[in-house]
Amino acid sequence: FTTTYLPSLQIGLNLQTLNQIPLANSCLNLHQPTGDIYIETTKEIIDKLTETTARPLPSKAEFLKLLQTRHGTLQFTGHGRYNPEEPENSYLNLPDEQLLLQELRHYPQLDLSSYRLICLTACESGITTGSLLDEYVGWGGVLLAKQARAVISTLWSVDVRSSAFLMIKFYEIFTTEPQKSAPRILRKAQQWLSTLDYEGLADWYDHLADMVSGGCDRDFFRTAAAKLRDNIDKLKDEQMKKTGSDRPFTNPYHWAGFVCTGLL
Repeated sequence: FTTTYLPSLQIGLNLQTLNQIPLANSCLNLHQPTGDIYIETTKEIIDKLTETTARPLPSKAEFLKLLQTRHGTLQFTGHGRYNPEEPENSYLNLPDEQLLLQELRHYPQLDLSSYRLICLTACESGITTGSLLDEYVGWGGVLLAKQARAVISTLWSVDVRSSAFLMIKFYEIFTTEPQKSAPRILRKAQQWLSTLDYEGLADWYDHLADMVSGGCDRDFFRTAAAKLRDNIDKLKDEQMKKTGSDRPFTNPYHWAGFVCTGLL
């Protein structure tokens, strides 16, 4: 079954009234360049699937300005931190300075009603305060209060490779099955990753090689697929001894940290 989270009943009721507001189709893809092949591949494939061009993370002023332009999706790939003692001082890292949660919460006239999805693949972006006195403290709650339909965020520091695979699969479904809601798509992608076996992983590497444009990246994934197929029985035995399963991403660490807040 598929679950989603709403910070409050009032936010849920408010979101129900947004059905008459048209959604935008464009994607705003912002990422922090790292040189990591999995992060860069995710950026490139999201660009291809959403027919957009990724931008490096902008300054805080430019980020807030970009947020106010009409887009249907925001993909933010970067780093953030949750502050359990002062949740409103949780932040997302931007090149010039940190964007505090409280700054976004109190930013005047920020209207995100054109956004079907805001995806924050930043460490701990999905954690919220445990206090019922302040239902909005958390990135999901703040962005939904600004009228975004759904927010995907993370509860812990996510593994680069498995999170890349999950997000690529998510966007493949998101762009080909637009009638599905973000929570249902996320659940489908999580089920796919958690049940992926080594044969399927080798096929997936070949699929990524077909999707990327750079020759070096293509060779990397072709080589990874070939190595997997050459050692598949050994890898299965090692995985079984280590985890009790012969599937490499069965452990919830790889996929359960991604949560969706918003409309089901």
